[in-house]
Amino acid sequence: LLIEELPPMQLPQKKVEEIEVEGMDGVLTITDNCYMNTQKSIKCKLIGGEDIDSLALWLSNCEEIIFSHKPDRYYKAKLKNQIDFERNILQNRGFIAVFDCQPFGYLIDNSMITITSNNKSFNGKGTHWSEPIIKVYGSGTINLTINDNQITLKDVVEYITVDSSKKRTYKDLNILNNKKIGDFPRLSYGKNTISWTGTVTKIEIIPNWRYLI
Repeated sequence: LLIEELPPMQLPQKKVEEIEVEGMDGVLTITDNCYMNTQKSIKCKLIGGEDIDSLALWLSNCEEIIFSHKPDRYYKAKLKNQIDFERNILQNRGFIAVFDCQPFGYLIDNSMITITSNNKSFNGKGTHWSEPIIKVYGSGTINLTINDNQITLKDVVEYITVDSSKKRTYKDLNILNNKKIGDFPRLSYGKNTISWTGTVTKIEIIPNWRYLI
């Protein structure tokens, strides 16, 4: 598959609501600082044969995509447009594949961070706060503070996992959302500090670093 043109680097659009207020210049802008999906198009041409079945399988099952001008990150994506295989591919005219992408690029190097000492600091990566997966090893009631956010984990036995990306708290296959009090934690792309009270032996963090572009 020859890639003839890559998508431009685009900043995702914030979700905003604009309200006109009588007696006020302009508009009142309200936002929750969340972002909309982006559309990323690539211009392609099939070369070296007519294995369109493999191409169709890849396009239909694509969930993650890496672009060569940003090789350090991947995008959560799905094919958005319908492609005319007869007209555009078999006649070697090339085609454009449009991918509907989640608003962030995710760093491929998502190495686990292991913390064994209290009040530990480390620097984040990327350009936007991330939604980590945090596995806390310990017992009893644990008050975990990540930056300015504190959560309480109740009745911990051996370990418990807090998944901010999926908004779930669990141990193995058992959902334990009732064991967590507080908002799901975030990691900053700047400095991060983690501390706790209670019995903790180790914390393992999959950071899920991400970029706005």
